[in-house]
Amino acid sequence: MRQHFFSCPMSVTLGGLPLDGFQRCPGHGFSKRDIPIAHFWLERQPPLGVPDSNLKNNVSHIGHPGLGTTSHYFDPRPPKHPARAAAILSTHVDVRPQTQDLVVRTRPDSSSVYWIRHGVVVLKEELPVDENSVSVALFICADDIKSDLTGFGVAKTEKDHTFSEVCHQLNKKLNNSEVDLELIDRAIV
Repeated sequence: MRQHFFSCPMSVTLGGLPLDGFQRCPGHGFSKRDIPIAHFWLERQPPLGVPDSNLKNNVSHIGHPGLGTTSHYFDPRPPKHPARAAAILSTHVDVRPQTQDLVVRTRPDSSSVYWIRHGVVVLKEELPVDENSVSVALFICADDIKSDLTGFGVAKTEKDHTFSEVCHQLNKKLNNSEVDLELIDRAIV
């Protein structure tokens, strides 16, 4: 269920637990192996449908409580102006019990881009970058981008331009942020 509802722009719960919200994206959202460390909102029209859970800032650390310290930069609430795209930086870990202690090691994982049309992921692509213990998930609104020939995907020419624009904005945000990726990588190893 988590696979399909994290990008939904309305509340989705199962057993009282919210499933919507970019912070619940499989492979990049809070889990026992993935810890979001920063959330960025990027501008451009049309606006990205924002999941209800992002509006409420009800971030719950699903994984191991001791690892929550890596996510003090994480605030999923959107800005007051419409956001065209969002990005989550996550760190990835393996946690193994060893006698009475837990051994936490970083592990490499891939970065991804999710093209979202009307709250539904219509295309997920792995980004062609080396796997690292810190990855990025990009969530880009595809409402104004033409469909491919199937009618379900995203047309390549427009997609490439939008992707380039979003990456440029994300690069500026990362350069101006206080997130020290090298420190995070070293803190967990």
